[in-house]
Amino acid sequence: MTPEEAEIAIAKTQAQQQAAEAAAKEPLAVPLPGPTRDALALDESIQAGKWRVRAFQDGDWEVLAALGHPLERNMQEQLLAMFTGKPKPDESVFIPRGPLMWQLAYVMTRPGIEVDKLVQDKGPQAVKDAAKAEFSRETSHTLANDIYPAIMKQVELNWNPGQG
Repeated sequence: MTPEEAEIAIAKTQAQQQAAEAAAKEPLAVPLPGPTRDALALDESIQAGKWRVRAFQDGDWEVLAALGHPLERNMQEQLLAMFTGKPKPDESVFIPRGPLMWQLAYVMTRPGIEVDKLVQDKGPQAVKDAAKAEFSRETSHTLANDIYPAIMKQVELNWNPGQG
């Protein structure tokens, strides 16, 4: 074998080894691929009829405030009372129906990033319009007995000034 042939053979062998190493690393790039990943994933959402209600996130405060939603005001008042030592205010009654319910359902059944982007790009009215389009034709029973309890469970699990 000539020196040139040896160099070509070495380069070819190195290329094959690099390709084999890259192929071996690929399955490790995605932890627990496939059904194993799905089975062990930390999905904090709750099934509510045909919807998945996700965990309440800190950014939801901003979205609910932008919408002027009473749940956000209620929660802020509770936090203020907790941190100032003042008596906890009476909670406003929120009846889970109509536009306020549609908005809450829309926010909590979408990824937080998606809702944030909609508010930033098109404004709070776009969320209100999307909520109306999706939830205004649902039955009151579905809204009050399926979606609302799942939302409040998520709020209780993921935000509660009395916990911790």
